[in-house]
Amino acid sequence: MNAALPSGLGGAAAERARETVAGAAAESAHLGADASAALLKAAHSAFLNGLNAVAAVSTAVFVLLAVLTGVYFQRAGRTGGE
Repeated sequence: MNAALPSGLGGAAAERARETVAGAAAESAHLGADASAALLKAAHSAFLNGLNAVAAVSTAVFVLLAVLTGVYFQRAGRTGGE
């Protein structure tokens, strides 16, 4: 999100904006309309990118566990349940 930070935002304010969406929203209140909109858009985009990454990893783990469970029960069925 560094490249998307407005030029009027620096130091501790930039750090707060990078840490959380709420921090970005709080810091946007101190900026002009265009810079505020750019900061909020960047924060929203970063949040969605992170959310999509977590969803993709979670889906992959779920599919892997489903396959492993299927293999386990298939083998357990052939050996009489043990």
